[in-house]
Amino acid sequence: MPATAAFAVAFVLSNGAAFVGASVATQAILAGAAVSSIGVGIIGVGLSAGIGLGVNALLGSQQRKDNAAPIPSAADGKVVQKQNVPSRSYQYGTVRIAGDMTFLEERSGTAYMVIAYASHEIDGFVAHFLSDDPVEIDADGNVTKSLSNDEDASKYYRLGGDAKVMLIERVGTQVGVPYSQLVSKFDEIWSEDHRGDSIASVLMMCKSVSAQRHRTVYPHGYPTLSSTIRGKKIFDPRDGQVRFSENLALIRLDYLLAPYGNALKISQVNLESWAHAADVCDQQVENIKGDMEPRYHGGFRGRENNDPTQVGRMLDEAGELLLYTDADGKVAVHAGEWVEPDIHLKTDDIVDIEFLPNRNAASSVKAVRGLWVNPELHYVEDDAVIEGDPYVQEDDPRSRTVDNDCVQRHNHMRRLQALKAIRVNAPRVRVKCDYFASQEVPLRRFIKISDPPHLIDAYLELDGTPTLDLDTFQHVFEAMVIPRDPFAYKPEDEGEKGDPPKRIAAEAIPSVDSFAIQMQQQGQSVIAEASFTRLSEALTYELEYVKTSGGAAKYAQANDGEETIETDGLTSGVEYRFRMRTRSVFGQNSDWSGPTDVVASV
Repeated sequence: MPATAAFAVAFVLSNGAAFVGASVATQAILAGAAVSSIGVGIIGVGLSAGIGLGVNALLGSQQRKDNAAPIPSAADGKVVQKQNVPSRSYQYGTVRIAGDMTFLEERSGTAYMVIAYASHEIDGFVAHFLSDDPVEIDADGNVTKSLSNDEDASKYYRLGGDAKVMLIERVGTQVGVPYSQLVSKFDEIWSEDHRGDSIASVLMMCKSVSAQRHRTVYPHGYPTLSSTIRGKKIFDPRDGQVRFSENLALIRLDYLLAPYGNALKISQVNLESWAHAADVCDQQVENIKGDMEPRYHGGFRGRENNDPTQVGRMLDEAGELLLYTDADGKVAVHAGEWVEPDIHLKTDDIVDIEFLPNRNAASSVKAVRGLWVNPELHYVEDDAVIEGDPYVQEDDPRSRTVDNDCVQRHNHMRRLQALKAIRVNAPRVRVKCDYFASQEVPLRRFIKISDPPHLIDAYLELDGTPTLDLDTFQHVFEAMVIPRDPFAYKPEDEGEKGDPPKRIAAEAIPSVDSFAIQMQQQGQSVIAEASFTRLSEALTYELEYVKTSGGAAKYAQANDGEETIETDGLTSGVEYRFRMRTRSVFGQNSDWSGPTDVVASV
């Protein structure tokens, strides 16, 4: 196999273009049953969430839904793993993503899954999430701690001090490194040639545990993996370097040059204008808390089959960028800043003008909402403070929403909302003017105009590209009448945003605080009876007993509604150690109670 035939050249699954019908042992792990050397436990309801966890759950706009890989689902109690081959994905800035499954198999009670995150090298992994909770990993990739605020989180993904989940990272270097674990375990289908060239990925390995402990170690069943990553390294025309950046102008430039974007050559781009736009995006602005933050930074994730026009519009909106063709025929950009116009059209220059005041009370926009991606909520979509009248309902015609996946700061979104409010309510003009007075208009974003009685030293922002009528040699353009410097925004205008919602933590499974052991004669045998106080009918009470001298432990459970547990026959005169615990209806165990040593005698 050629070295370039890496494991995910097209994000195909390991056993052909699609992987249908995971092995029986793998199905058991996915379904929450135990896999042991003796056999496979009963398969339950199957995989309900699938690998695409975060794609829909993390983020909510249509764009995010379009980027979701098809999610495997359970049918008729069977676990069938099937995923259509999704388009290759790309990531810019810092984003959280669930990724695409490229491999799923099991050996010796351990499930092996490879998740591909990007079709290019990334700057690195920031954090990993198992079933939506962040986890800590050590240098070897072992999950050492769940950062869930559940009271029992210390028990998750570990047993007896050993990690049951391991995450091995690959950032997607140009010449990849194969996963040695897969080469050694699956040499018949995975070789040294499966390097994953330029594919950022993670190998997740999950070890099975006994049925009694499965829900304690894996509280949500087989864990779904998502990760926060620092995405693609991109070109910066200011110094010619390629590095990671969240600068939206640089991201837009890279998208113009990328084969999945506009596929332009660098010679077709006015790099000077893009360098200036990058400087503007890096400018520091003050937010309501008094902190300084970059003016236009953010992140974005997408797929190579996304419509470049749609993606470009979203990036342009987030970075307040306006692309145009300069005098040399190159693609240039107006940065998101105020530039005092150097063109002033007057009545003598204007052939015809149509003025639309846009003052209909029924159609005026009174409220502008904002939807952005909040890093503090692990990159979940969040609502911004409403610009304007907060009592105007979302479905009211007088309400608009700025919904942009690229925006990752509240102040940034609030500035976009304010600009939206200015533009949707601005008076419109349609101007036909003499070419010689307006020949530079197509190269400008803002111009000045004077044409009484409506327009006296008014500022216009062009809306669309001016056209040249070659028959009359006149420019025709449409524009919005705006205040001088619409980008001016005071920190206090941002408004106080409420505290983000907090996930309600699950309480720990109640343990048995105290119990009593009483020996009883039962025929020719001695048995022990444990008495306790039942806290809930939803709990199962379990007693463990073992000889203090050593040997195998035995277990007994209380019947429904009872507050006593009887053991099997004990050896008379031998000391036994007893302890109790509870189990929830979901199969999660409490901690064991303190031990009690009693000699088996009546």
